[in-house]
Amino acid sequence: MRFIPLIGLVAITSAVLAEQAPICIDGALDDWSDIPRAVEDSTGDTTGDIDFTGLSMADDDLFFFLRIEAVADFDLSENNSLRIYLDTDVDASTGFAIGGIGAELEWRLGDLEGTFHHDGQQTAVYYTEIRFRGQPTVTSNDFEVAFGVKGLPSAARLSSSRRAVRSR
Repeated sequence: MRFIPLIGLVAITSAVLAEQAPICIDGALDDWSDIPRAVEDSTGDTTGDIDFTGLSMADDDLFFFLRIEAVADFDLSENNSLRIYLDTDVDASTGFAIGGIGAELEWRLGDLEGTFHHDGQQTAVYYTEIRFRGQPTVTSNDFEVAFGVKGLPSAARLSSSRRAVRSR
């Protein structure tokens, strides 16, 4: 089993498996109906601007998918400082040290770009390189996003094996 730590969206303490499922990133969330939430977060407990309520995960051979739910509408693709950290080798001694993990990918949702952390160096990563996509592209409180599992530099590739998520 492969674990991919994800921090920054919601707080949980255990690892949860991602569901193997085909998801179409189109803003219509009906394809998530059979996928249970990996994380349920209480409302009213945020210290920032966005109060997240749930996170669901799925994957297939090409993408790692996230469904992000919040209390109120916000714009996922701009005017925010949200970050997703993926520890793709499950080694806290490599990548960017944050929250007890070593994140190879730091993704800045509001900028549609990120940083690949490897061997003490950083490389800019753009949405086209990792085939990142997110919907809807307007304000909402329910989003779906995808990261291409083979779009990262080889040292940070997400395998197509079962994945899990954890947060601090």
